[in-house]
Amino acid sequence: MKAIALYSVGFDQVDVWEASRRNIPVGNTPDVLSRATSDVAFLLMQSVARRASYNFEKVKAGNWTDFDPMHALGQELYGKTLGIFGLGRIGFEMALKAQRAFDMKIVYHNRHRNEKSEKLLDAHYVSFDELIEVSDVLSIHANFNPDQKGIFNQSVFKRMKPGIDLY
Repeated sequence: MKAIALYSVGFDQVDVWEASRRNIPVGNTPDVLSRATSDVAFLLMQSVARRASYNFEKVKAGNWTDFDPMHALGQELYGKTLGIFGLGRIGFEMALKAQRAFDMKIVYHNRHRNEKSEKLLDAHYVSFDELIEVSDVLSIHANFNPDQKGIFNQSVFKRMKPGIDLY
């Protein structure tokens, strides 16, 4: 093997230490799909908030007999607080879209503070506990690792705001 070329941002699926020991270079593609991935997250946020799948299925089934506008419209996103778990490249792009489109306040929790994003987005670094308690919408953009296994559990969900949307 002469090289390992990954079509991904991270190196999670490669034993980088072993590749280095064998003098095999490992490359990845950071930033290539950050915007595209955040586009999907942004679409999902709107879809869940506005009950798009539910309403689409009602239309498809020809169920036009009743209409409850408060139920059908879902949740308003304008001015809400978007919590980002993992404010890296993709989380930044998601926060930027949410802020520009819906004037959402951005709070985040990360392994480290992201001072550049704090300045560009007026984002506020908060503890994990505060993140889950103050967010109206929570968007998760962290790679999965053993330290985070089970972090979003029943106890965490119980402490979230009623009606929170989770993406």
